[in-house]
Amino acid sequence: MKVFQRWTSLTREAVVPLDSDFRDRFAFLMLLGFILVAPWLGSSNLPDWIAGTPAPMGRLIVPAFGFTIGAVAFSSRSSFRSLRPLALPLAALLGLTILGVLQLVPLPDAALAQIAPVNLQIYHETAELLALYGVSAPAPRLSLATDETVATVLRLSGYAVLTAATAHLLRTRPRRRFFTGTLIAAVCLQVLAAGVLLVSGRPFRGAFRSPEDFSDYLLILLPVGFSALWAEVLTNADRGRGTADRGDRLALRLSPLVLRVLACATIAAGLALTGSPVNLAAGAVAMLLLLVLAARRPPDVRRALAAAAIAFVAPLLLVARAHALPITSLTEDLSSGRSLAIWRSSLDTWRSFPIFGSGLGAFRDAFRRTQPSDLTGLVDSAQSNLLQILVTGGAVGAFFVVIGFVALLVVLLRRWKTQRHREERALTLAGVGALLAIALDGLVEFNLGAAAVPATAACIIGLALAAGEGSPREQPAAPRPQ
Repeated sequence: MKVFQRWTSLTREAVVPLDSDFRDRFAFLMLLGFILVAPWLGSSNLPDWIAGTPAPMGRLIVPAFGFTIGAVAFSSRSSFRSLRPLALPLAALLGLTILGVLQLVPLPDAALAQIAPVNLQIYHETAELLALYGVSAPAPRLSLATDETVATVLRLSGYAVLTAATAHLLRTRPRRRFFTGTLIAAVCLQVLAAGVLLVSGRPFRGAFRSPEDFSDYLLILLPVGFSALWAEVLTNADRGRGTADRGDRLALRLSPLVLRVLACATIAAGLALTGSPVNLAAGAVAMLLLLVLAARRPPDVRRALAAAAIAFVAPLLLVARAHALPITSLTEDLSSGRSLAIWRSSLDTWRSFPIFGSGLGAFRDAFRRTQPSDLTGLVDSAQSNLLQILVTGGAVGAFFVVIGFVALLVVLLRRWKTQRHREERALTLAGVGALLAIALDGLVEFNLGAAAVPATAACIIGLALAAGEGSPREQPAAPRPQ
């Protein structure tokens, strides 16, 4: 009964904070719903116009969620925090978006010949080919695939709005707790469902199109599980202080700790079952860095090592012993040297579009020109985030991406360092861990292909930003006038 009352109270405080109105509450519920359904938005079991290929509307489903949640949240009368601390990351994202828009603008031949001669040559070759069929050629642009560039620009904008909306909506501790619980519940359900399907002989991929996409999803949620567990480790001694009965106090302290350990173990075991050695290595390094940040005092070091051993290392060892890790396509590409060939050819492709790129999202069209004959099959990504942006955005796009990533990481680390509340401090590490995991894994893999991965990462970063600025009992600011 007491547990039910606590959950009822938490739900009420999360959905109906003091400074909220109907639109704010509705936006928060939409955010929770989005977290639950995001993995299915790229599912192969759904129609193409929903799943995201090849119809344009499908590719815009996820950013449409972000725009809708942001529009409802920012139109409410709830208190709104300044985005000034995020000026540099937002400026970098704006620069990347402007680059994508400029890639869509028709340019005179003389101008295009000066800044991107290969792009102009491709458009002339296309015009000659289309003239044979009596079809008029498109106007010369920087982008080789305008539809893909438009979709990429809209996706980037949608992820940015989703991050800002999440940081705004999670301004209270009850909401952060409820959101984190929903996020962990969503990933645990994915792992359990994938496990059931694995027993019946199907690939371990959850609602995703491939085990690699599922592994990327689990990778960014691994730091969230650790942050929730670490927050409980730091605050567990405070539970049941007003309870005289030792048995009741033990129950109050043990049950939330066990639940978080089981959740972390589920995520870690799921990551191991996907069979991606790159993601396992990236997750291990990211977790090690989080442990270094989290454990600043000797007692914290012991608790952090114990929590990591129980919640992460033990499940990985059990899975490795009881289940032979499957050979994924990424593993085959790495072992056969195919990935190395793709990286080399991607560098050759970038040299053709060095400054402004071939168009955001246009990697496949650009890569065909330099793909060697011995590299068979369709190559739709550079298997590296940095090479992907170099080919599609050129040196200008890569500059904006690196600046934005470093600036956002610095903002999160500053908020983690200045945050004095234990729970908020621990949750801020979720964003740091997600960024580090994406960056490490992205060195040898393009891990942003499934729309649910960058969208969920945007929500995690929003959670970390809100936690870094939050406090246990925040006084509502004056509502915005309408």
